[in-house]
Amino acid sequence: MKEILTIRGLSKSRRNYPALSKTSFSLYEGRIIGVTGAASSGKSLLLRMAAGLARPDSGSIELCSEQLCAKSKAQISYMPDAEFLPCDMKTAGIIKMYASLFGGFDTLKAADMMSSFGIDLNKRFGELSPSMKKQAQLAIALSRSTRLYLLDEPFAGMTAGAAEYAEKYIGQKRGESCAVAIAMSSIGDKEELLDDCIVMQNGMVRIYDSVDELRQKACGMGLDEYFGEVVKCC
Repeated sequence: MKEILTIRGLSKSRRNYPALSKTSFSLYEGRIIGVTGAASSGKSLLLRMAAGLARPDSGSIELCSEQLCAKSKAQISYMPDAEFLPCDMKTAGIIKMYASLFGGFDTLKAADMMSSFGIDLNKRFGELSPSMKKQAQLAIALSRSTRLYLLDEPFAGMTAGAAEYAEKYIGQKRGESCAVAIAMSSIGDKEELLDDCIVMQNGMVRIYDSVDELRQKACGMGLDEYFGEVVKCC
């Protein structure tokens, strides 16, 4: 499998606290990876660094075997946990704006996803419910044509029905020439969506394996329960 993202010895301190500590791993083409861990474990910071939005104190990040740089951002679609779309703009206008900013942006896909979520394209983003805002941001992120998708808590705040649609659209990336990393506080019922799991603790990768291998090791436990047992022993 081709490496999409390669991280070597990544470290970052905040107020003399090691937010990330000598973290190393690779993400591979055609895989959907869950990045989980407790609050302040480093998963969101890791995604921001992979997106080129935060600098490490040491270590390196490569995208498709090239050092991460300003031009790399054209090949990375990042969805933060916070709202990032303009509140005063209609969703149809947001789609047009992104099409003008990013080559390969699929306007039809974005509109179709938003319609599937029940989003009125003539409504301003600020008028949407919290769940629909999350759905609109996911639609925008997934409608870009990139090698790496970084999604921070995309299901948080979504209704159960919306989360099902979101899983379907994220799952369509499986097998494509890209990798998808999803930060989530717990795996929960998303095991079937994922190919691999990374478990963060205290700024370090404690577990990284395929979901199939992890299920065998869990011996009947749910993955969240198994991760909790492993982390307690570290």
